[in-house]
Amino acid sequence: PHMTAYENIAFGLLQRKLPRSEVDQKVKSIAEILDVKHLLHRKPATLSGGEQQRIALARALVTEPDVLLLDEPTAALDPPLRAEARRYLKRLHAELNFTAVHVTHSFTEAAELASKIAFMREGRILQAGTLEDILYTPASPEIAEFTGDINAYKARVVADLGGQVEVEVKDIRLRAVKAPGAQSEGILVVRPEDIIVSREKPKGLSARNTLQAQVEEVAQRGPLYLVSSKAGQIRVKAYLTKASLEELEIEPGAIVYLTFKVSSTVYR
Repeated sequence: PHMTAYENIAFGLLQRKLPRSEVDQKVKSIAEILDVKHLLHRKPATLSGGEQQRIALARALVTEPDVLLLDEPTAALDPPLRAEARRYLKRLHAELNFTAVHVTHSFTEAAELASKIAFMREGRILQAGTLEDILYTPASPEIAEFTGDINAYKARVVADLGGQVEVEVKDIRLRAVKAPGAQSEGILVVRPEDIIVSREKPKGLSARNTLQAQVEEVAQRGPLYLVSSKAGQIRVKAYLTKASLEELEIEPGAIVYLTFKVSSTVYR
């Protein structure tokens, strides 16, 4: 805290005994990339939270590490600044092409920034893969819950149909795509954006699952609405726009039909 921003960024380079001229060139170069050149003369106590984050990032990047550890870098920021910081990190990564291990409790942050995601609980990696892997084939209900308003159920195979399976979820039978390595008992996943909500039973549809359900709750999710319904013994969540919600007259107690493609239903 007693050093200026310039001295903080230069610290790692000076420890490596680099010539002063090279240190100065590297500090000013990274400061320009991170847009903190005008802050180099100031001390940490005079900087905002966002400015301090950028100086800390400059100090880490200036030594050109093989891997950069970012431990919840946006956690102390207000929501609008967190979104700005995510965009900034994404642009910075595109420009400098560094490798980072980014620790976060925010799935939004992980989804926006990561090329690979590892889900950890109590020091153990429960699942690692691409964003699509985590979203569509979560390894456990707790991972599915962490990703947001996803529908994930414990299920049991009652018929193996080759690339597809018929599974039993409590008192409901559904068809799904079978993920590689799926066993006789596993997890069935359907994302709420893949579910079509209607007031009349669809006709003439093939390769689809259709459930009759009763709406229990409607909750706003930003520009969309989350419709939670009960079909038999299971609860199903689907997204609707405000226009669709009003057009279908969706409210608690309404009887609806929930339709989703077999190809959008994954069993693993």
